Amino acid sequence: MSIPSDVGINVFDPIAATNNNELGGVETFSAMVQVQNLITQTTGLIAGASGLANGAIVDQVVNAIATQIQTNTTLNLTDVDQIETIINDSATGLGVDVSALSTGATQIIVAANQKIEEAIADSSPNELEEAFAKVQKIALGESTNDLEEVGAGTKSIEEAVAENTGDALDEQINNTEVLSANPTDISLSNDTVAEEQAIGTEVGTFSTVDPDTGETHTYSLVPGFGDTDNDNFEIVDNVLKTTVSFDYETQTEHSIRVQTSDGNGGVYFEDFTINVSDVNEIVGTSGRDVLTGTDSDDLITGMQGPDTLRGNLGNDKFVYTSLMDAGDRIQDFTPGEDQIVLTDVLESFGYNGSDPIADGYLRFGSRSGHSFLMLDVDGSAGSSPARTFALIQNVALADLNSASNFVF
Repeated sequence: MSIPSDVGINVFDPIAATNNNELGGVETFSAMVQVQNLITQTTGLIAGASGLANGAIVDQVVNAIATQIQTNTTLNLTDVDQIETIINDSATGLGVDVSALSTGATQIIVAANQKIEEAIADSSPNELEEAFAKVQKIALGESTNDLEEVGAGTKSIEEAVAENTGDALDEQINNTEVLSANPTDISLSNDTVAEEQAIGTEVGTFSTVDPDTGETHTYSLVPGFGDTDNDNFEIVDNVLKTTVSFDYETQTEHSIRVQTSDGNGGVYFEDFTINVSDVNEIVGTSGRDVLTGTDSDDLITGMQGPDTLRGNLGNDKFVYTSLMDAGDRIQDFTPGEDQIVLTDVLESFGYNGSDPIADGYLRFGSRSGHSFLMLDVDGSAGSSPARTFALIQNVALADLNSASNFVF
C-alpha cells in the first residue's frame, strides 16, 4: 500500500499527520480510506447475498486482504485483479458464491479508490480530509447500499455499476456535502461484565463526542490496534453485547477496537478494555449437599446427588453439568432474576438447537405450588419419556416456563 516502512500504523494518526504535512501522512491516510472502502463495500455485497452478520463477513474480508498482502509484494487497492480475488476469496471462505457479481463489484470498489488517488493528485494536504470524506460518503453509503441490493437480487449489477462509476460517480461526489468534522471521542457507559453470563448480555452503550451537534452516529467493531477480542462481542445499534460467555479464571480482560461514524464522512477509532468480574462460585460434591449462596451474585453447582440449593440475595445461577446432577431442590428461585444453566446438560445428549422448550427437550410440571423441571433427551419428536430433573419450590409453572429463566 506504499506506506513508508518507518510509519508505526498501530499508533500513527494519519489524519493529523496529513494535515501537518508529516512524512507518511498522505500515504497512510489514503491506505486507511481505501481499505475501509474495500471492507465495507465487500461486506455489503456478501451480506446482501447471504444474510450473514457483518462482523463475521468483516473478519473474512480482513483475512482475504492479509492473504493478498502475503501473495503480492504490494497491495494495490485500485488493481482489479487483486480486488476481485479478495471479493471472491472472502465470499468463498463464508460458503457464499458471488462470482457472477464480483467483476461488477470490483469496478465499483476500484472506481471509489481511484477517486482517492485522484484527490491526492489534485488537492493540497490540508484539503484531503474533506476530499476523502466526500468520496467515502458515497462509497460507504449509496454504493454500499447498492451492492447489498445487488447481493440480495433486488438490483442488477449492471445498474449498480452504471450508477457508481464514471460520470455518475463524479456527479454523486461533486454534489455531496460534507457537513461535519471528525468525531473526537467515543465513550462506553459500562466496561465490565460478570463471568458466566448468557450470550447476548448487554455490556454498555456507546456515545460519541463530536464538534457538530445533531448528527446520528453508528458504531462497528473494526480491525486494527486493540482488536484482539473483537470476535467475543457485537454491536447492535449503539449497544455492546457479548457473543460468548466469559470465565474470569481464564481471562479477566478483553480488548476491542471500535469505530464511530457520523454518516457524513467523519470517523473516529478507539480501543477499549472490557473487564470480566468474578462471581462467587459454590460447588458441591458427588453426594448429598446443602449449598447456600451469599448476598451477592452466586454460581451454585450442586454436582451429583440430590442437593438442596439456596441462592439468597443477588442474581444467582444454578449450574448443571450432566444428567447425573438430577434430584436437586432449589428453595428460593426468583423468576426474571435467577437462572438455571443447562448448557452442558443439553450438549451432553446432543441438542444443538436454540429453543429447547419449544423443541420439547425441556418440560415442566407442577404440584402443590411447586414446579418440576423435566428433561426429555430426544425431544418432542422422540419416544423417550421426560424425566424429572429438579424441583423448583414455591414457583408457579407459568412463571418458570420462560426461556429468560435459563441459560442454554
